[in-house]
Amino acid sequence: MSGFDIAAADSREGGLDTPVLVALRRLPARQREAVVLRVLLDLDVETTAKQLGVAPGTVRAHLSRAMTALRRELGTEVAPITQMRTA
Repeated sequence: MSGFDIAAADSREGGLDTPVLVALRRLPARQREAVVLRVLLDLDVETTAKQLGVAPGTVRAHLSRAMTALRRELGTEVAPITQMRTA
């Protein structure tokens, strides 16, 4: 999944705010990939884990760390993952 294009996922989701994209790009690659697959592409944890070649618990850890980093950088703009997923 290396080199995944956030802009491509962003265009599918109707656009993200620039500060969110900047913050996503600053995340370590695995955390960014987990967020893109789980949140932007709305894959479940198990599918995300298969795509990344890791255990589901590793995906959860990456997501937790990523969301903490995003909240730190963006403040209260970052909603919990369950609220960020598309319907």
